[in-house]
Parts: sequence; C-alpha cells; structure tokens
Amino acid sequence: MRVIPWLLLPLSWLYQLLGYANQRWQQKHSTRIAVPVVVVGNISVGGTGKTPIIIALANALTAKHIQVGIISRGYGSNAPHYPYLVTASDHAAQCGDEPLLIAKATQCPVMIDKNRVAAAQQLLVSHPEVQLILSDDGLQHHRLQRNVEIVVVDSERGLGNHFCLPAGPLREPAKRLSTVDWILLNTPAEKMRELKQDQEKVDRRLPIKVSLQPQAWRHIASQKVYPLSPCPWLDANNVDGNAKMLTKALHAVAGIGHPQRFFNTLTQLGIDNSQSIKQTCHQHSFDDHHQFTAQDFSAWTNDTVLMTEKDGVKCQALMGEAAMPEDCWALMVDIDLPNALIEHVESLVSLSSE
Repeated sequence: MRVIPWLLLPLSWLYQLLGYANQRWQQKHSTRIAVPVVVVGNISVGGTGKTPIIIALANALTAKHIQVGIISRGYGSNAPHYPYLVTASDHAAQCGDEPLLIAKATQCPVMIDKNRVAAAQQLLVSHPEVQLILSDDGLQHHRLQRNVEIVVVDSERGLGNHFCLPAGPLREPAKRLSTVDWILLNTPAEKMRELKQDQEKVDRRLPIKVSLQPQAWRHIASQKVYPLSPCPWLDANNVDGNAKMLTKALHAVAGIGHPQRFFNTLTQLGIDNSQSIKQTCHQHSFDDHHQFTAQDFSAWTNDTVLMTEKDGVKCQALMGEAAMPEDCWALMVDIDLPNALIEHVESLVSLSSE
C-alpha cells in the first residue's frame, strides 16, 4: 500500500471538515427556484461520464414534451458576461466544451455560471417555458436546492482508495452516496450483461449499471454523420472521393477526464486491431478540457485523427487551419437510461404543476 495517502490523511480530514462546514452554510442560505431541479454529478475527481447522461436524460424528457433547461459551471469558458446563454454556434473557448456539446446534442437552452442559482434564475428569465432544470455537475453546490440527485460512478476506477482529497480522489466521503436518489455505475459495454429485466425493475437504492454505446462517426469538417462500420475514413466515397491509403497513420486523441475509456472503446470496435483494419491506432492523452490548437495536430497533418465528441466540438473551430488535419472524426455515443429514472424525473414536472 502506498504510504503517501496515509501521510496526507490529516489534510484530508481538514478538507472534509471545511467541506462539511461550507455545505451547512450553503444549505442555510440556499435558494429554491420555481421549477424542479435535477443534479447529475459525482463525488470523485476525474471524468465519470456525466455529460452523456445529461444529454440522454434531456433528450428522453424532451421526447415526452417536457421543456428542459440545463445549467453548467462552464469550466474553461471565457464568456463576455455571466450568466451566459450558450448557443450551438458558440465556440468552446467562449462557453466551455461540455456546455457547447450539450447545447448541440440536445437543442435545449444551456446557461453557464459558476453561481448555479444565478444560472438557473437567468435561464427561467430567458426561457420562461422551461419546466425542469438539469444541473451538469453541482452536487457540491448546495446553494441551489434540488429535487433529485443522480451520482455517476466509473465502474473501473470506483471510489479509488475511498479517501477524500488530497489523500484520495473523493470530493465527499463515500457515505454521501447513501443520501442521493440514484447511483449510476458507468460500465464498459463489453462488461455489460443482459440488463433488460433490470432496466424495468430497478431498485434505486442500489447502483444501476449503464453503458456508453457507440452510435456513429461524425466527420468534423463537414459535420456529416456516417455508420460505425465500415470505418468511414477508409471509404473513398464518403468524404472527398480520393482513395485513402492504408499506410496513413491513425491517431486517437482524448482530452477528457478518463482518456483510457475512449481508447478502450476504439479497441472494442476493432479499430486498434491491425488484423481488423490494417492500421495501428496511436493513442494521445491530453488533460481534461484541454484547449486544442492546430499545432497540437501539426505532426499529423496528413493523417487520420479520431476523437470524442467533447473534443470534436473544440476542434471544429480549427478546421481549415494549415496545421490541422482534414481527416478528423468524432465518435458519437449514446446511453440507455433506466425507464424508472426517466419516469421519476418526469413525475417532478407533474407534481410541480399541481
């Protein structure tokens, strides 16, 4: 067992004490807004897959004719003012990569501000038709009262050593999970078993397995969507009519909280298998929310680059620059949420209108 986490335990205890005091203060000065609020967050640092779940939940509710609004901190944003209403035509450098991806994928109004109460209130001013607000992260932002808390946990990393920062990866003690409404265990697709019966009869007191499922490829320059198979960058008719050379290098780029999840998905698709497509995929990890520039890709100008949708919305603005490869593709994913979860959130709207 590593010694360093144990040496950091006194700081971890201090972190928990200050966090508890801050939580109590925020709850005492909290604000309830006019519509139900659902928080999708986590208790650990690093990516757990919150954004795809926000998108899937928003789209499921929209399909039920519920007017959904979304708020986010807007990490990495540089908006002209806050709160700021994100549009699909914004650049990620202005509004943040996750809010932009959510706005594009859901067509729902997205408001960013590190003060989530201000974001929610301004969202209702700008879009009074909104019936329910989803908060992208914000589990620890107790100034905003919420009706439902959904926590996402990465099944492979779990809760780490179960220590809070800085001795471990947790923002809050593991016992916090006993107070939330839903725990979604983000599980690799290859480890999922038949869960149809579980999806229909779920016990929300227990972690529920969900999985990101690859859906299609989006060509970043043209924004056209192509099937997963055959690999569209190998099909001369898909993009520019020029024969693709199998000798072109293939690069996978990930600037997300858990890059290995993306690389594992490519492996499951057979893309990192030289026997399958006769190409070796070179993996490149970047920090979460990395602000890409064309120079990041300058060594691969004539190659093919694969990335997540989150990275794709950042790189779309770079297309056309001299150092940027033209052959860039984003993997589109979806996630099946339990019907019981969707119905639970849907019921909040009915109750609030009575």
